[in-house]
Amino acid sequence: MKTWKKSVLLLLGGVLSSPTQAEAFEFSGIARGQWAINTEDGSGQAFELALEPELVSRFDNGWKLTTIGRLRAETVGGLRPGDVDRDSYSLASRPALFGQELEAEIREFYLEGDFGEHYLTLGKQQVVWGKADGLKVLDVVNPQSFREFILEDFDNSRIPLWTVNVEHPLGNWDAQFIWIPDQTYNALPRRDATYGFTSSRLVPSAPAGVTVEIRDVNRPQRFFADSDAGIRLSTFYNGWDITLNYLYQYGNFPVLFQRLEMTASGPVAVIEPRYERTH
Repeated sequence: MKTWKKSVLLLLGGVLSSPTQAEAFEFSGIARGQWAINTEDGSGQAFELALEPELVSRFDNGWKLTTIGRLRAETVGGLRPGDVDRDSYSLASRPALFGQELEAEIREFYLEGDFGEHYLTLGKQQVVWGKADGLKVLDVVNPQSFREFILEDFDNSRIPLWTVNVEHPLGNWDAQFIWIPDQTYNALPRRDATYGFTSSRLVPSAPAGVTVEIRDVNRPQRFFADSDAGIRLSTFYNGWDITLNYLYQYGNFPVLFQRLEMTASGPVAVIEPRYERTH
């Protein structure tokens, strides 16, 4: 990937308004700004503004509906919303793009509450199965946008998915079951973007005299058969958090299958990316 030269990064953020409550509704919002310049020539390397409103609606039966939106603008080429490959999103989760510099999306939209002994969270959400500073070990349920590679905060880079999330107590343990019919995967930057992958280990060059044909990604299409599912058991014992996790999903990076075809004009290396199941 391309590297930035020496730069000065300025981050600004704040609450647009203090949370206000009018009986069953709570509204709040966050405004963020980021500005980076090259200290050698003064050129801009990032200029981003983001507005994130949040509305929480509470009902008499104890259930709660949370809606979080995001309006984001980036004017510097290479980091704009349009500089990310959007084909990895499902139609139900893909942000709306206005030009190359502005995008709008419903980040999260979920209903949660008690249902007998179960606790249900239904809708577009983030499911985090493990946190570590700068690392994603168990945090693999939601795909990630690599627009800023791994530099962006995980809460902002995770791609929320439409999910059925059920939690149930089992003695000293808590059981969680998730079902994800949303076929959205990692969003990768384009080849000419600031953080586009250029390493020869990730983007190999073809030998001399060989033509390369890269096919479109073969995406899972079946609503039920190609959905993801997982179960997690967790407990707290003698100061330790203990979890047992199993996730049956399509890997969020496509696998590059290749074969060599002989044509009248010479050999052709055919690359067929497709998503593969993982356990």
